[in-house]
Amino acid sequence: MFIDNKKFYGSTTVGEKGQVVLPADLRRDLKVEAGDKLAVLVLKKSGFSGIVMIQTGLLTVILEKFFGGKLAEFIKDKKSTEKVK
Repeated sequence: MFIDNKKFYGSTTVGEKGQVVLPADLRRDLKVEAGDKLAVLVLKKSGFSGIVMIQTGLLTVILEKFFGGKLAEFIKDKKSTEKVK
């Protein structure tokens, strides 16, 4: 059940190789399948930290809105700047 667009899916354990299994209900609800790419972000605030995973397709949409449709241009500029270093 979702409450204000939030849902708790339980917990998971980090395996010996650092792998995490996403709960089956979460995979079903978000249509996450084997081989799908997820971006992994870390949020820190007031001494606490958390890990956020977001489907890369959704992250691209969010970044496109943030950069006003100029994400590809930003990435190109960023790559050319990194080569100069």
